Formats: sequence, C-alpha cells, structure tokens
Amino acid sequence: MLSLCTAPVDTRQTIKWCFLDDPEHMFTEALGLVQGAEVKVLDSCWGGVVVSVGGTRVALGREIAERIKV
Repeated sequence: MLSLCTAPVDTRQTIKWCFLDDPEHMFTEALGLVQGAEVKVLDSCWGGVVVSVGGTRVALGREIAERIKV
C-alpha cells in the first residue's frame, strides 16, 4: 500500500484508508476523497499531489497526502 503522495503520476488509484483528524477528514470527505473513491494522480511536486476525483481537480499538501493510503 502506498501513500497518495508516492503514487505514480498518470495512474488511477483507489483510496484504501484515510488517517486524518476530524477537520481534515471533513475537508477531504466534502471533496469526495473517501475510502473506496477512485482518484487519478495528475501531478506530484515537493511531496504535494494534484488529483482528480469526481471530475474535480484537488491539490493536497504533503501532510494530508501522506495520510491517504491507496
């Protein structure tokens, strides 16, 4: 299992686990980044990652991307 920040670019991944605190969890849940969601990794830069989920592009910092396992 990889963290989202180490997933290869231009691949589709399924979110397996999210290890987030309540405020972070509510933020990612509102964006559709929940367990079982399919995301496409668009770009990765300095540990942060840009993903597409449900037709929306989302930029995540390294701290959050490390806690999302795919």
